[in-house]
Amino acid sequence: MYSGWQVIENAAVALDESVDTILRSGRSCANGTPVPVAQLDYVKTALGLRQTSREILRAAQRKDRYKVMDLAGDLADACAGCHQIYRDTEGPRGFGDTSLRCKVLPKKS
Repeated sequence: MYSGWQVIENAAVALDESVDTILRSGRSCANGTPVPVAQLDYVKTALGLRQTSREILRAAQRKDRYKVMDLAGDLADACAGCHQIYRDTEGPRGFGDTSLRCKVLPKKS
């Protein structure tokens, strides 16, 4: 029996539920900066993750591999929309510079 669909369903549920943690106020980033739950773009990207996760779950329950593959790009976009701004910064030390996490850096001119 192929267990791949169950794995996809479980991952979609876990991602959906992670949004509750992502949006929980009072948390801090690795550098001690408060998680920016009041930033509209932060909330929007988190809710985009929830929406995409739920769509993937429905597609997996239908065993619609083409829809799941199509939604993989949306999932990557949902993650990148937040990570590029708040996590995987292009600071002086590059990717993974935790001192810059949860801070919006000025745009390069």
